[in-house]
Amino acid sequence: MLRKYFAPLVRNRFGFPLILAGALVILVVNEATYRMALGTLDWGIQLTDARIAAGRSLQLLTDAETAQRGYLLTDNKAYLERYHQAVAQLPAVLDPTLEFLRAREGAAQQDADRLKLTVAQRLAELSEAVALKNGGQPEAAIAVVESGAGKSRMDAIRVSFETALDNAAHMQSGARISLYQSLFVNRIAVMSLTFLAVLGLYLFLKQLREQSRERKQYAEQLEREVESQTDDLRALATYVMSVREDERQRLARELHDELGGLLTAAKLDLARMRRGGALPTDLAERIQKVNDRLNEGISLKRRIIEDLRPSALDQLGLTASLRALCQDAAEGLGIEVEQALQEVDLAPDVNLTLYRLVQESLTNIRKYAQARRVVVRLEQPRQGAVQVSVQDDGVGFNVRSASVGRHGLAGMRYRVEAHGGSMQINSSPGKGTMVSAFLPSAST
Repeated sequence: MLRKYFAPLVRNRFGFPLILAGALVILVVNEATYRMALGTLDWGIQLTDARIAAGRSLQLLTDAETAQRGYLLTDNKAYLERYHQAVAQLPAVLDPTLEFLRAREGAAQQDADRLKLTVAQRLAELSEAVALKNGGQPEAAIAVVESGAGKSRMDAIRVSFETALDNAAHMQSGARISLYQSLFVNRIAVMSLTFLAVLGLYLFLKQLREQSRERKQYAEQLEREVESQTDDLRALATYVMSVREDERQRLARELHDELGGLLTAAKLDLARMRRGGALPTDLAERIQKVNDRLNEGISLKRRIIEDLRPSALDQLGLTASLRALCQDAAEGLGIEVEQALQEVDLAPDVNLTLYRLVQESLTNIRKYAQARRVVVRLEQPRQGAVQVSVQDDGVGFNVRSASVGRHGLAGMRYRVEAHGGSMQINSSPGKGTMVSAFLPSAST
């Protein structure tokens, strides 16, 4: 039934704005009635507080009067002290009540002024009797008390309090009626708004259900495209890494053959010059320095070749290569790199991937980590899987937002995933970093 009448309204170009406008009107009415009710309740609370303060004021006046009489009759200073305390506390209790009455309009303001004047007069009478007593005129002081003016003044104060608060309460009676009306209007507004909300929710859920099938189909299509693009990216990353390693191998071979040959020939020429006969001292020293520089160049060439393509990986295997890599890293870091390396069975290209992963991790530690402890592990936790991890206790970083070394590690992640493995980076500021990867063994 509702669907028959309201569905065309919602589909209309002006239907939904009309529903929103109606809901807005209801919200405005609801807010207005809420504020009206809140103001009435606040006024009631203030009136209650004023009544309590009035009672407290009367009590303090009575305490002051009682203490004054005790002092006049007994000449006990303790009564005088209680009298001064009561008089000192009275303004803090009385002033909020007077402010409440002055905030009202009409007779309430006059009641406040009259009440303040009456209290001031009563305090003056009490003060006069105390002053006469302190001035050595006890009979005159007692005469002031026994004159009966104090009792009539206290009665007047009580009547003033009751009259002022009753007038304020009478002014509030009309607000109480409006409070009930506001609550009724608020009830109607909430019911109407709830009805509109349920109606709108029903119609929009129906529309969402009608679109669900299309969204599901679109999501499936998008997922297939993402998977296809991901596969293409992995294949491209694998190809790039393969080309990169091939280029490294070519450069290592050229450095070994061409540059190595040139440096070796230069050393042989220097050796012939030495054997050619006695040479001047300064020339011999220069030849020795050139020979030392050639030796340094040969050592640098070897290090570069090892970085480009570690020969130990092909000759000695993964475990021995990692040990040598850890020793070199320890020299660069100035700390011991702990090793827990097991012999594992991996394909040659996977061996190279693990070696590069450890190499990249140690390079990042040397550049950024400021670590005091580094641990490298290579193990086979379960059949068919090999795990490698590099852990440090350095400064760490935010894995999601940091860009430190992210390109190299991202490349290693693609490379590990290209071999069917997975890679994780666990780190947070101040808690170090752990890079770990799982890869299938050669037997799987």
